[in-house]
Amino acid sequence: MSLAYDVSAWNRRRKWNLFNGEISPTAGMHVLVAGFSQEEFSDTVNFIEKYYPYREILTALGIDTPIKFKKRYPKVATIQYDGGTFPFKDKTFDV
Repeated sequence: MSLAYDVSAWNRRRKWNLFNGEISPTAGMHVLVAGFSQEEFSDTVNFIEKYYPYREILTALGIDTPIKFKKRYPKVATIQYDGGTFPFKDKTFDV
């Protein structure tokens, strides 16, 4: 792989470890992921969706129609967002 990929992978793992250390995910913790990708060109794409232990209460928000994404991550709720009015009420998510 490239240096850019190596740096990106290192950074995402570092952030993931910080997240787990600070947040300590639980089965009742609703998390919103801002952004998802239809295409997975590397292991670092859709990182949280791959590794979050409670995918059934994870929501991914993105601009794409989540066709391929839903096939890869059927337990993750997806919301297509046009960048206008935010589609959730306050306090819908814990993180």
